Amino acid sequence: MSQIPEPGVRVRGLRKGFGERPVLEPLDLDLEAGSIVSVIGPSGCGKTTLLRMLAGLESPDTGTVYLGGSTPDEARRAKKVAVVPQQPGLLPWRTVEANARLLLDVGRSASPSGSTSPAD
Repeated sequence: MSQIPEPGVRVRGLRKGFGERPVLEPLDLDLEAGSIVSVIGPSGCGKTTLLRMLAGLESPDTGTVYLGGSTPDEARRAKKVAVVPQQPGLLPWRTVEANARLLLDVGRSASPSGSTSPAD
């Protein structure tokens, strides 16, 4: 008997609204690990909201999200998921070099050991 492999992404009954405006209606989704997927739709249809929920940056009103068997928060803490913003931006108070190092600095401070040494 063959077992169905755990998908890379499993979404069940996902709903999200802002005030009286529903953004995502019940959504069920299974994506196989390593697959390449495009989310296409008109402005305001919930594409960014869905991606923010997959990354754990936005909480669903109802439903569950699992990334390789982990919740989005667990996957983010384990550095198994990341987000690239739609609009790139620099922090004006940082130098060019400091802006370029930002992800390394954030990665060090988010490490499970809490160490900030360059060897991490």
